[in-house]
Amino acid sequence: MSPSTFSMLHEMHFNTITDFIAIILTFFSSGLAFLMFLGRLMAGEKNRDGIYFALAMLCISLWRLGDGFSYLVLFGISGSTPLSLSIISSIAYFYTCPLLYFYINVQIRDQEDLSGRIFPHMIFPSAISIVLLSALLALAFSAFDLHTFTSVDKTLVRFATVLNCLYAVSLLSKMIILFYKGKKVISRHFLLNGVIIILLIVTIAFFLAGDKFMLSLLFFLVISLFHVFGGLFNSNLQILKDEAERGKYTKSHIRELDVDAVVNRIVSLMSVDKIYRDEEISLKSFSEKLQLTPHQVSEILNSRLGMNFPTCINYYRIDEARDIFGKDRDASIVTVAYHVGFSSLSSFYSAFKKITGMSPGTYQKFINK
Repeated sequence: MSPSTFSMLHEMHFNTITDFIAIILTFFSSGLAFLMFLGRLMAGEKNRDGIYFALAMLCISLWRLGDGFSYLVLFGISGSTPLSLSIISSIAYFYTCPLLYFYINVQIRDQEDLSGRIFPHMIFPSAISIVLLSALLALAFSAFDLHTFTSVDKTLVRFATVLNCLYAVSLLSKMIILFYKGKKVISRHFLLNGVIIILLIVTIAFFLAGDKFMLSLLFFLVISLFHVFGGLFNSNLQILKDEAERGKYTKSHIRELDVDAVVNRIVSLMSVDKIYRDEEISLKSFSEKLQLTPHQVSEILNSRLGMNFPTCINYYRIDEARDIFGKDRDASIVTVAYHVGFSSLSSFYSAFKKITGMSPGTYQKFINK
């Protein structure tokens, strides 16, 4: 460490070493969340859950960045936080939990179309954002003093924090319900997801209590768990979903149907019409083509084909991809991925490896030997 660095640290007015750690963890959390946002962005995610997650990570990065600068002011390292950064940070905070809430809900609702349901949840953060921007405008014209503006901002943030806690509790309760519906689910599948959400709730509690060190430490832990175990988090949600779906079929809704005829129609739609090429295909739209309810289609797929709707779609997509690779040795992986219906290269790689046991590149080398 250079002498100038020692001098800089000596001049910082930290009350304890925990103040210094709180600042470091806050900025690290912001950076890690931004890297996760960039990762989803560069992967070209076009599906709803990918978009919700990317936006949530961007919001987290922005409001943790604002918190980091606020700590610098609080601990006497900086004179003031730029007002524009404070506003952006607060607005980003209001949107974070609704976006995470819908990201997880899309994961456990088997591609059910939830796009129309997100708008009511956006009303509060949008209204608060308008209030803050209006107050900022009033401040610019001296119709508002800075102290009043800061008080309004803090009040709104604390109110939003309580709502965010309710979102987290709601998610935890949904997972508990899924866990108890799927009695065969191994406890560890529930444990990881539950731990992340419980940590989020505890983090919010420390925020309300004003403990900046524990807030920074726990939130850094939450973001790190999302970063390291993100894929496992998603697959665990799907396992919980699959087990809960099996529990639904104790009372059959397909007894009056000609199931064999429906299965033949499903095979025809997939093999002949190749509707899986539509990247926007959903259980709801697929069910409408069969003139059945989503519940009936899910039951037929699970009971007769042994797979849920996303797995069925991906099976046919990967089957065609393998056929293309077999016929064209120089086929572009990116071109094939989008041709068969995947909305991103990352989801294609994940599905291909899950179904074939190898990556697309390895598969091409294998068949070209």
